[in-house]
Amino acid sequence: MKAARLAPMATLLAVLTSSPAHIGAQPESVPQGESSAAAIFEQVLETQGLDAARARLCEIIADTTGAYEIDPFELLRALPMRLRQTRRRTESLALIETLEPLFGGSPRYWPERANAHLQAGDLESARTALSKAAIMDSTRTDIAWMLENLDGLLVTIRAEIAAEGKYAAGQNTGLQGPYLGQTPPGSRPEVFAPGIVNTTENEYSITFTPDGREIYFSRSGVGTMVCRWTAEGWTAPQPIHLIDERHLTEEASVAPDGKRIFFCGRADAHAERAIHVAQRSGSGWGPPTKLFIGMYPTVASNGVLYYTEITQRPDYGIIVRRPPAGDGFAEPEALPAGINSGAPDAHPYIAPDESFMVFDTYRQPGEGLYVVFRQADGSWGEIVPLCDRLGIPPVGQGALTPDGKYLFFSLCGDMYWVDAAFLAELSGKR
Repeated sequence: MKAARLAPMATLLAVLTSSPAHIGAQPESVPQGESSAAAIFEQVLETQGLDAARARLCEIIADTTGAYEIDPFELLRALPMRLRQTRRRTESLALIETLEPLFGGSPRYWPERANAHLQAGDLESARTALSKAAIMDSTRTDIAWMLENLDGLLVTIRAEIAAEGKYAAGQNTGLQGPYLGQTPPGSRPEVFAPGIVNTTENEYSITFTPDGREIYFSRSGVGTMVCRWTAEGWTAPQPIHLIDERHLTEEASVAPDGKRIFFCGRADAHAERAIHVAQRSGSGWGPPTKLFIGMYPTVASNGVLYYTEITQRPDYGIIVRRPPAGDGFAEPEALPAGINSGAPDAHPYIAPDESFMVFDTYRQPGEGLYVVFRQADGSWGEIVPLCDRLGIPPVGQGALTPDGKYLFFSLCGDMYWVDAAFLAELSGKR
């Protein structure tokens, strides 16, 4: 997102009320110049303290000359995230509170504020903030869900905060057993490995090697993380540079045979995403090959690649498939209408045998995650919404474990998992 000069309130609110299609997306910040409100706040915070930084930001907000760069995403999401990553939650909350004159007219502002209150342990202030968002936009079923589950969200956040610093990156945790030694969930979704994989930051997009001994996932502001199951136990998440330290990578997906890993890579957070692939090399991955523009790739056992094509529409595009061709892939084939729609359609997880696909779309309020099954003649059937079945609001970035037993998805900055047996039931009804 390009930073804009101080604009009319309607312009700023339009940025915050854009489609929530890319749930769990990597935050995208922009280079901050000397006139950037976010950069000025950070500089004053470091040199003069919080009170001075808030006062300076209030002056910028009150300025009517257009002298300052106001980037809503940077101010309301990226900068608070950076503060939280250094455990400055008080400063993060203070920043968000100070921004109310700018963004308080948007229902997107209040969930950010509620999250900051939750991280500060203030349940009632979080409830008040979410209630304001619900009044401003009654179609936001995710807000209603958060209000209903606020006590549980606070418990999760407290557990994540309590675990901070327990393990250094790559340190052995002593945990043994599949899935980081976590107790598998039942029919009710649960946060996966709170305090280890899921933290107070934004985690999303998970994948496993076929033997279940490596887990890769994305963490906002960091990139791709990996955990490994060794003889001594699971290692704590640590960053892995699938290209090099200068490139940001995310949305990794290990092929069903474990010999390749597909992922999104870009030179920096404001560059266009491109899909890359790397071959297994010993215990790691070899040099990657850049394929084409796109995001969230997954591949079937026969080598057919599914991903989100982002060059045809500005709202994260359409879902396409590319059969293998020679050493590469054929031209993209758009999936049919019904799967692709006029709404954002994204994040396809394809079953290894191509018998079904889980994806997210936002064509109807309150629906996010869908499944669609292949018919006997090879065509795709009717899409089936999963949100009501799972008792969840719109969520995205679904993925199944290699054994097909558990479904993962992203919700409220965490990755949840749930027993996937219901998919077999749905398959029988197609």
